[in-house]
Amino acid sequence: MLRKLSLRSNFFNGSIPSSLAKCVLLHSVFLQYNSFSGALPPEISNLTNLQILNLAGNQLSGEIPGDLPTNLRYFDVSSNSFSGGIPGSISNVSQIQLINLSYNHFSGEIPASIGQLQRLEYLWLDYNNLQGTLPSAIANCSSLLHLSSEGNAIGGVMPAAIGALSKLAVISLSHNNLSGVLPVSMFCNVSIYPPSIRNVQLGFNEFTGIDSAESAGPCFSVLEVLELQHNRVRGSFPWFLLNVTTLTALDVSENDFSGSIPVEIGNLRRLGELRMANNSFRGDIPVGITNCEIGRAH
Repeated sequence: MLRKLSLRSNFFNGSIPSSLAKCVLLHSVFLQYNSFSGALPPEISNLTNLQILNLAGNQLSGEIPGDLPTNLRYFDVSSNSFSGGIPGSISNVSQIQLINLSYNHFSGEIPASIGQLQRLEYLWLDYNNLQGTLPSAIANCSSLLHLSSEGNAIGGVMPAAIGALSKLAVISLSHNNLSGVLPVSMFCNVSIYPPSIRNVQLGFNEFTGIDSAESAGPCFSVLEVLELQHNRVRGSFPWFLLNVTTLTALDVSENDFSGSIPVEIGNLRRLGELRMANNSFRGDIPVGITNCEIGRAH
């Protein structure tokens, strides 16, 4: 019996046949980068041994079936024309490690039931029509490494608990409607585990401030990239970032920062890109900035 089907990167078209569900021993299906169209047949849920389903880069449409194969580990339907909501029943796929729904037309809210996926490592929802708020239940995804939902219309505040996830390395939520004060957990370790967040991309939102790390003590961080451009963040340059010596790129341009640039910015010796344009900074440029490995400063 067929266990692996790979037809990737061809010129196949038409619909995915529902009879595929008769191949009950299928473990992996790779149909990405073709021209398949139509809906994903609901019979796909009968493939109880299926662990990998990759349908990226086709012309598939309609809604994702409410029931998916319960043993899925890898589910990629990016770059299609799927619509409707993300089914809350996706939480039934308890072994899943990667969900990629990016570049479709999904709408509605991110279901809080995603928080039940304890083995989920990668959640990619970029460039859809998602709204509502970012569910704090995502903080229950204890294996999460990479959270990305750029280019949607997600609003509300940033749940602090998400930044406290012990394995999370990348948070990418640019081009949304997020607002309020950014919790310090986005930048500094607040858990009992070693710091893990390395890349934070929150540009093009409506954030107005950054929570002070003063009450949290020293800022333990391995942060390398921080993008906060095109927000409404007010106040002085966040002092605790001056101790994040792992920073290689910092973009705070197009905000409402004011005051002087701290002389301690020279502590950031790995900093290769610094963008601070279109704020209200004043005073002298610190001499210590020459200690940074800046190739581009704007």
